[in-house]
Amino acid sequence: MWAYYTVLTYFVLALLVPIVLALGGAYHRARRERSVFCPADQERSLVQLDAAYAARMHALGNPEARIKLCSRWPERQACARDCLEQIHLAA
Repeated sequence: MWAYYTVLTYFVLALLVPIVLALGGAYHRARRERSVFCPADQERSLVQLDAAYAARMHALGNPEARIKLCSRWPERQACARDCLEQIHLAA
């Protein structure tokens, strides 16, 4: 019976390891802080993406991202977030 569980364990690991590595890479890439030009006034600002959301979207095959923090907030929190285009073009 132990042989059955061993084969099953290796099968599950063979499926999960590539998935975890891919999602971990997407999470790690999205975590770093980026410097972009704010489209509203062309000033440089620092933005941080929502890494957990980026990893979930990567798992679904969608390159969508959303901003978690920006150095221009709270005074410009209602912006259109057009700076995401700069991040996608730089990737």
